[in-house]
Amino acid sequence: MSDDQSVANAAARSHDNGPLWNSGVLLLLGSIGLLSGAFAAFGFYHRLLNPFAHALTPWVLLAVLVSARRTPRAAVPRTIACLLGAVVAFYVGKPLLYNIVYYPDAPDIGIQVSNLVMWCVLAMLAGAVLGAVFSAIGGASWSGSAATATAIALLLAATIEETGFGFADSDVLLLLCCGCAVLLTLHLADTRDGRLRRIGVLTPPLLVAGFVLVVAPDLLQRMTL
Repeated sequence: MSDDQSVANAAARSHDNGPLWNSGVLLLLGSIGLLSGAFAAFGFYHRLLNPFAHALTPWVLLAVLVSARRTPRAAVPRTIACLLGAVVAFYVGKPLLYNIVYYPDAPDIGIQVSNLVMWCVLAMLAGAVLGAVFSAIGGASWSGSAATATAIALLLAATIEETGFGFADSDVLLLLCCGCAVLLTLHLADTRDGRLRRIGVLTPPLLVAGFVLVVAPDLLQRMTL
């Protein structure tokens, strides 16, 4: 990242010190979240897109994109709005597509209210934590490198948790998404003066924690069934 980019980052962070709840920005980001959730619901019924209905990879990427190089004050509400929109669109869109588009002659299925509520709570918690952590991406300090490594570890863990260590043709698009997400995260990060090596050193141990975090929601969901 060049010095000009560092100046731009500082300017963006200064701009973020405005009103906490910028309704226009939050509405836009919530809409982006809705679109991502609708895509995941659509993908649920397609073999090649089905991994996107289960993996957290796209939503970790969304959290990175809306929070990196921001102040925590701005990043947290942005990330919460985006993830909430994604969850609502997915759990509302999945039965609607089933009932109206794919199986109109079959008995209707309803919205899984308990799952919707649980994932909305998790989206708010995750948005608060990830927004605060990922806001440090782009910083030159150890915290910036650690935030970048955390994002990469979560992207890898979410993808591997879905695809396993095998390789199926239905996994290709998700693997490409993960690879692009890692490159985007590194593009947003400060990788000068040995910081890329620092990120590389921090990522493997964080990957273990990442696996625990991406598996935990599914375990919680099974416990509540």
